[in-house]
Amino acid sequence: MLRRFALVASLLAAAACSDPAGPVLPHGGTVPTALDIGWSGYGAGSTRIRLVDGVLQYTYVPWDYRPGRALDTLRVAVTPERWAAFWATADAVGLRTWPRTCENRDVADGGGMSVEVVHDGGRLALSTTNASPGRNGRCDHDATTSDEATFRAAVAALVGAPFPGTWRRATELPGEGAPYALSLTVQRLAERRVVAWRGDTLLVARQALAAGGGVRVDTARVVPAAEAWRAFWRALDGAGVVRWPSECVDPRVADGTSVHLLLETRLGDVRTFAANAYPQPDGRCVTASESGLPPAASAPLDAVLAAVGALVGQPFP
Repeated sequence: MLRRFALVASLLAAAACSDPAGPVLPHGGTVPTALDIGWSGYGAGSTRIRLVDGVLQYTYVPWDYRPGRALDTLRVAVTPERWAAFWATADAVGLRTWPRTCENRDVADGGGMSVEVVHDGGRLALSTTNASPGRNGRCDHDATTSDEATFRAAVAALVGAPFPGTWRRATELPGEGAPYALSLTVQRLAERRVVAWRGDTLLVARQALAAGGGVRVDTARVVPAAEAWRAFWRALDGAGVVRWPSECVDPRVADGTSVHLLLETRLGDVRTFAANAYPQPDGRCVTASESGLPPAASAPLDAVLAAVGALVGQPFP
């Protein structure tokens, strides 16, 4: 009888210690033993946040990362208040009840998240791939659940940086030297002009319809001198490209001309797509079909095109 009682007591104790929802998360301003949260996606790069010696280390690696390019990294000493807010959100979205694996095998690319928390001898580890978990213990294959969206926002607030990471907008330009990446494409109805930085050389290409049919491609390679790069940066700074809108499009014009500028530097990126419209240094977008179009509306864009032409030693576009 005593043995039976001891066995029942042992089973009850084991059941009490075995929480099907997973290990208990920290609360208040507690710093966990370990924390590792990551995100990676096709075309979107990868983001990782790790706890190293009591400090959060944040790293964002762009999708088109090339060796030698500086990475976006942060080291953040999180306050107890921010830890408390993070754990409260993790508890509110039911992180402990999320499926340990949430995967949609019908999607070939896409992206996913991983979470690992070690605290008080327990470990919570989960991963997602093209599916979104929720507090109901299920995976949504069609949309991001509000629980996951709220958790991602809490991760971003904890570290003080975007999660998942994203390209970093430049607020100033380097002033000298080559960028990490430069790509400028001007598309007209029957012609495309491209300038692209490849290693230590600018590739200049012109694609146009040939007289006898087909497409004619002309290419050239240029290695700009140091002074040419300095003049280029001065011109772009004067045009205010760091304040240009990321998209400047006139939807009322079907054809016309489009310009796509991608510039990656150690100080951040500039990305602008303009179609039949003119980006302005104050962040506005002036469309080509706008009545009373100011004569100087195209000046900033014209200055950038002229600067690229001077850089490659030929008129552009």
